[in-house]
Amino acid sequence: MSSKHASHRRRLAFLPTIKVRSYLTLLAALFILFIIAPWLSSFTIFTIRVSDLLSLLVLVAGIYAVHRSRIAALAMCLLGAATVGFQLMYHFGLGESWAVVANFFALSFLLGLFLIIEYDVFTAPRVTTETLAGASCGYVLMAAIFASIYSILLQFDPDGLTLWPGAVIDPSQLTFQSAEYGVLGYFSIATLTTLGYGDIVPNSTATRSTAAVEALIGQLYIAIVIARLIGMYISARNSDGVSQHA
Repeated sequence: MSSKHASHRRRLAFLPTIKVRSYLTLLAALFILFIIAPWLSSFTIFTIRVSDLLSLLVLVAGIYAVHRSRIAALAMCLLGAATVGFQLMYHFGLGESWAVVANFFALSFLLGLFLIIEYDVFTAPRVTTETLAGASCGYVLMAAIFASIYSILLQFDPDGLTLWPGAVIDPSQLTFQSAEYGVLGYFSIATLTTLGYGDIVPNSTATRSTAAVEALIGQLYIAIVIARLIGMYISARNSDGVSQHA
């Protein structure tokens, strides 16, 4: 083994490369959170909504994705446990303040998971299928991160977003564990991809600035990160093909 590769392995000793099955599991959990969970917001099990239970899949899949690193797994477990604990406190009527705290811990979990995955993606010795899967997880995680940020902003300013009248949604129901589960996720994805149907519009300096940052990051991530990784992946495959035929 060359000294360069040996140095790289030592640098990644505390955060080994995550396997593709972990990334795909997390990606599937994120799609369930954004696409399937909102459809089940009216169903409950012992007063707990099925959609909220499905959102726990992201916590479990996130911890599983980093389980090869003890430090990362421990940090994610602590943040995940705090998120669930404060969610339950709010759910059982112990005060609105617990919802804010739970949202902050959820945001910390998602942001920490995003940073760990991006570190793993950018420090991988070569671009493989698992690297691309990790980069895709990072992109969807950004939508979840900004959805949490919007939820926190709305808890302090319920008029931060204006809805099209035909939406028939009470703006106060957009925040944490609301009846309109998934609306902020939809708005975050529409902003991240610059889709912008116009049915939900930022209505404060904080939400406008956040939406602008999300739109810029979303475009730059695809144009720079994803495009660069795909280019390197194709180049590596072509190089391997040439070397095999040489």
